[in-house]
Amino acid sequence: MKLFLLADARIDAFDAIDSFNMLATGLGDEFEDELFACFGRIKTNPEHFAENEDGFRMARLKRFQAVVSFKLHEERIFVARILVNGREKLISGG
Repeated sequence: MKLFLLADARIDAFDAIDSFNMLATGLGDEFEDELFACFGRIKTNPEHFAENEDGFRMARLKRFQAVVSFKLHEERIFVARILVNGREKLISGG
């Protein structure tokens, strides 16, 4: 299956990478690696992740407190958002 990132998911990913890199050099790169590993798990078995009432599925990253929200449609995977827990704290430093 092919995986596509919608505009909001791309923004989420870049913002999270930048935020983590502001915390520590290279941490954003580590987040990116983990995010791509999560994409790999989703592509391998997208139906492994439970579907909610809106048709979205959530895949958790293993190391970082983040989830990838996605939908399946006609043999395609559409990533809608990448939600990072505490991201506001990362940005504000609080």
